[in-house]
Amino acid sequence: MPTRMIADYTSANPLDLISSPQNYEEDSMATRFRDFKISEYWNLAWPLLIGLGAGIACHILRYWFPYHFLEVLADDLIVVAILGLTLELFAVRWLIERVAQDVAGQLAGWKLPKDLQLLIRDLVGTHIVREGLVKSYRFADPDVNGYVRIDITVRYDAINYSGHSEPFIPTIQEETFYDPEFKHMEYEVGDESIVLTRAQIAEMTTIDPKTHVKTLSGPAISIPPKDSNARCSVIVKYSVTMREEYSDVTNFGWATLGATIEVDDTPDTLEFISGGDDKVQHSLGSLKWYFNRPFIPGQHMRVWWFRKVRTGAVTIWRKVSKNKVGDFRRLKRNVISSK
Repeated sequence: MPTRMIADYTSANPLDLISSPQNYEEDSMATRFRDFKISEYWNLAWPLLIGLGAGIACHILRYWFPYHFLEVLADDLIVVAILGLTLELFAVRWLIERVAQDVAGQLAGWKLPKDLQLLIRDLVGTHIVREGLVKSYRFADPDVNGYVRIDITVRYDAINYSGHSEPFIPTIQEETFYDPEFKHMEYEVGDESIVLTRAQIAEMTTIDPKTHVKTLSGPAISIPPKDSNARCSVIVKYSVTMREEYSDVTNFGWATLGATIEVDDTPDTLEFISGGDDKVQHSLGSLKWYFNRPFIPGQHMRVWWFRKVRTGAVTIWRKVSKNKVGDFRRLKRNVISSK
């Protein structure tokens, strides 16, 4: 979860899905001049280098040719080549980046307030995108005090859409009052794999003294550009304790394409639901919900679980309107007489 967003996450039930903030440069953009390949730099520089070489050659050959002509030509070629190399590869590249950045911001929301344009500009500069995110819940039986222990597994692939390698730090955060226990974190890129031991997890886990947010951040790993078909596969497992009638909010700290909620196991006494989004795909009776949409940092998805109410031998199910999931006031109870 980005540090700047912690205050927003602690106001509800925060869970930033396995991510750390991207390190934006002050003037970040989708494609920067430094992202060019060596061959592209060479295409810019070789005419100037030829001119520089020609100027040096003229200085050498001026002893066998008319002195004034070759000396003037040599000086001109050297000056032009030096100016070209310095301006084109340094000053002009800065100008290109600034102009491209401003044009990108103006094209995407040019009528919007400046603060919103800056937000769009940050989104345009996104490099790491998560795909195939799946969050799984496994519920234990509720205890006598009305609390339930929940094992949660999150897995996804992080893909680098920039033109150069980018560092990535998988991170998980949770509120301490849910008694979180971080159990497992592993991730890999190609042949490089990192699996944290229990001792490493304990060592890398911190608690913010002000917000009391518990954080686990793994060592950084480098993700090559998407052109190389590289991706960072991440798996994180942890557990929390919550009320047997409660909800869980998954907040996104990174851009994410699609997300799936699934339930591996739930007691017969509990009912689990998700939704609240017109892009969610769910089959009646299924324990999977697929959100067929992109998420940007700050957006979220939500799940609920409720106690099933029994009257005699008949089970009364709390039903939730398909288009109105997301508010406890939307619940409707169908009371069935057991006479």
